[in-house]
Amino acid sequence: MTPNRAGPLAYWPSGGEVMSRRGPLGPGRALGLIGFLGGQAAACRTAHDAGGARYCANAVLELARAIVATDDWNRAAGAGQPQTVSLEALRSFIRDLSRRPYS
Repeated sequence: MTPNRAGPLAYWPSGGEVMSRRGPLGPGRALGLIGFLGGQAAACRTAHDAGGARYCANAVLELARAIVATDDWNRAAGAGQPQTVSLEALRSFIRDLSRRPYS
């Protein structure tokens, strides 16, 4: 994984689904990916790899925003599968990180 990002978003909400560059991610897979990327960010930080940690943390934030926006869209449209887990912790995480400068 490189800390030098090129191109558009890797994860985004679209029509009630979380999309990735490789196609749609189901809710379980998207939440699992957040756990994996968060673990990678922590491992990079432990290894004093600031660039890798920043890259993974930004990917987590991007994916979290896509998951929450997808849930909001589905609730407003009355469509899609309801989330089986509460996203309040994820919403709080986004609010906290969005207040801090990161790059």
